[in-house]
Amino acid sequence: CVLLYALSILLAGGVAQVTLALRRRAFAAGLALLDATRHDSLTGALSRGYVTELAQHDVALARRHARPLAVAMLDIDHFKEVNDTYGHATGDRVLCAMVATCRHALRASDYLGRIGGEEFVCVMPEAAAVDALACAERIRRDIATARTPTDAGALRITVSIGVAVLDGTYDTWEALLRAADSALYQAKDAGRDRIVLATA
Repeated sequence: CVLLYALSILLAGGVAQVTLALRRRAFAAGLALLDATRHDSLTGALSRGYVTELAQHDVALARRHARPLAVAMLDIDHFKEVNDTYGHATGDRVLCAMVATCRHALRASDYLGRIGGEEFVCVMPEAAAVDALACAERIRRDIATARTPTDAGALRITVSIGVAVLDGTYDTWEALLRAADSALYQAKDAGRDRIVLATA
């Protein structure tokens, strides 16, 4: 009886360890899947869906408490030429380098998402127009001075940026995004490598 009791305890302990290991593995797999849905696989920026979810929440909070919030849309100038001239692998390196530069320039409370191709959006809670423009200028300047190594030598890129600020005209995430996108294309039309603030 004692022997059977000891064997049952050992068996139960083994089953518990196996079960714990399986649960840990399932938990880690769940976290990895969640991370994959929340982040762009290439650049590590937030995915479009996740940045939208966070931004809608922050816009609602800003409106409820009458706090400032700004959005900046970024687009790499002549990115198609980069891909056509240097290849898509270099284009991918350029995107990753740009995201790293943006993260360094943003405040801890800001976040960056990729919304398609070479277009990215920065959400800046607690940022009035002057703060958002200063942040956008840091990003523009740092990207313009950075260099991405390629087989043909160091590559310089620039970005155009459109900024929109939460106010009576742009009072939803969708409205902010449209306004920032419109300002971005104004920056493109004005010669690129510049920032335009959306106005009503």
